[in-house]
Amino acid sequence: MPAALFALAFLAASVLTAQVTRVPPSYSAATIVNAASGDPNTLAPYTVITINGANLAWSSYAMQPSDVRNSTVPIALPNAGVHVYIRNEAAGILRVSPTSITVLVPGDLLPGSAIVQTVLDALAGPQVLVNLQPFGPGLFVQNDGTIAVSTQAGVPVTPAAPLLPGETMVVNAVGLGNAFPPLWSLEIATAANRLDPKTQVLVYLDDVPIDPGYVTGIAFVPNQPGIYQLTVQLPPNTPTDPELRISANGIMSPAGFTIPVQGTLEQPSRVKRPVREPARRILNIGPKPLKPASQ
Repeated sequence: MPAALFALAFLAASVLTAQVTRVPPSYSAATIVNAASGDPNTLAPYTVITINGANLAWSSYAMQPSDVRNSTVPIALPNAGVHVYIRNEAAGILRVSPTSITVLVPGDLLPGSAIVQTVLDALAGPQVLVNLQPFGPGLFVQNDGTIAVSTQAGVPVTPAAPLLPGETMVVNAVGLGNAFPPLWSLEIATAANRLDPKTQVLVYLDDVPIDPGYVTGIAFVPNQPGIYQLTVQLPPNTPTDPELRISANGIMSPAGFTIPVQGTLEQPSRVKRPVREPARRILNIGPKPLKPASQ
């Protein structure tokens, strides 16, 4: 066989072998979690969740404004080849990488058992059984185990620049249910839609619910799929570094995560806060978006 023909035959065989030996996506029920808190037990309709595993995508890509049509989260991202199905209904794809997929659970699904399956081009992952709760409250947790909180001016709260009792904080959440009027399935709120009035949200400090009057606002974050913003004034008797939890109609966010609070109302000048530009982007889950690799 001429050398050129041999080389072509070898290349064709190599490509065929590579296609045959591609490994399908791998994940389990334990690695499908609430995208904010990382909890596998607070999955719910219209909640942002993350599927962690291996071989989930060819490259990393995040939803861009140009991917959104009719104010709806896309069920596939350009050139990513990734689909996620929950009870045979396509979920909204927010971000993909080889090790994680972040999706919005369709809001029209009912609570109960549900099969989750990912598909990468023609490679189907396992069918995994999860349980959808009526609500999936979760607060965004940082690497140090504290909850991501900011001041009303958008300045991040840290152990070096904690809140004072009596100050007002802003915290973002997922899993608090639909809006009123309701959003359709994978629809994105384009304004600060209010929560369904039938949903009662309570805020807990060290497992003690605070007076609802201290919760001065709960609304959807415009153009941030499945993200809610809570504005809460800390009571004057707020303890040091309290655990912060929220509940939606009795379903609690996970325990064990705190917010930095120090001092008393009599020490208003204790901390000189840095002046920072408020963050423009709230949803920042998973790896940074990269240009998708050509297939």
